[in-house]
Amino acid sequence: MQRSLVQTAAAGKAWLIEAMLPLWSTAGFDERTGQFVEALTLAGGPLPLPRRTLVQARQMFVVCAGGRLGWAGPWRERASAAGEVLLARGRSDAGDWIYSFDTDGAAAETRGDLYTQAFVIFGLAEAGRALGRADFIAAAQATCARLETGWADPAGGFFEGEIAPHPGRQNPHMHLLEAFLALHAATGDAADLARAERMAALFMSRLLTAPDYVPEEFDAGWRLIASGGAAPGHQFEWAWLLGQLQRAGGTDRSATVRALVAYGERYGIDEAGFAVDEIWPDGAVKSASARLWPQAERLKAALMRPGDDGMALAAAHQAAAALNVYLDVPKPGTWRDVRLADGGGWTDGPAPASSAYHIVSALQVLIETAEARR
Repeated sequence: MQRSLVQTAAAGKAWLIEAMLPLWSTAGFDERTGQFVEALTLAGGPLPLPRRTLVQARQMFVVCAGGRLGWAGPWRERASAAGEVLLARGRSDAGDWIYSFDTDGAAAETRGDLYTQAFVIFGLAEAGRALGRADFIAAAQATCARLETGWADPAGGFFEGEIAPHPGRQNPHMHLLEAFLALHAATGDAADLARAERMAALFMSRLLTAPDYVPEEFDAGWRLIASGGAAPGHQFEWAWLLGQLQRAGGTDRSATVRALVAYGERYGIDEAGFAVDEIWPDGAVKSASARLWPQAERLKAALMRPGDDGMALAAAHQAAAALNVYLDVPKPGTWRDVRLADGGGWTDGPAPASSAYHIVSALQVLIETAEARR
């Protein structure tokens, strides 16, 4: 690995431990309710917004990842508190995880959706493993069983749930793959790996409608909705997760992984080196704006084999540089979320907590890769 990427990893770790995690575990955490806040202003202040359940789950992962990387802050306390609130007040009468809480920590939107269920499995599995919390693991396993009995779609995969408007989407199923992998890492149970394999099989049989292209939306029969386009960030994210599945003992789908990354790199990167938000099936740009999260997912995909592929290493350098642009703000530990299509401006808005999961997962891969190749 080139020295410059090692230096980038060191800078990323310093930012994470010295700025980001301290901020989001204090201003970004409401001790009154035991919950993470939904967003911070770019000056670092909390905003009084409803708190999505998926954000609680993602932030549980974030602080636990920080602990694994050496952060000595209150990661155990924050992850435990947020998880305990989920167990106490986060389920509907039907037993599904609700969509959101209000700023007092009470249930707000009690309808459920598949995307939320996936992230709760993920967050509980990650925190359960890090904290040794059997109750968190048990709740994640119960959610898997609930999906299989109450959410299964005879056409394949799972129904979207009650939050509308949601056509059939690849995205929640991608995050179920991620969640099942996290649960398998926590339990070592072959049944959890089998669940992940089923999501990968769905991807190969239903979602991958060309050798290298993943549409965003489908109808009830899993026929693609062309108007939904594709997201380069999801091309990279699926590639990363399929690679993780193989490393966990699953099927080798490396040819598909390479094709997904190649398509994303060929059509999804603008002239300035940013991953754009949306493209059409023919590779034309649908939306030239660039959110933060695709930069993080591109970095992870590029880091899968950085020492073996010069193009991958170049992509990793470019993705890391692009990600850093979003983090380069006056208040260290916050970030901008959307780069405008004109290539120079930004949307007005706070730093969403939901982006922390992408940032930290990418930095974790970068740091671990750099440390392994010293």
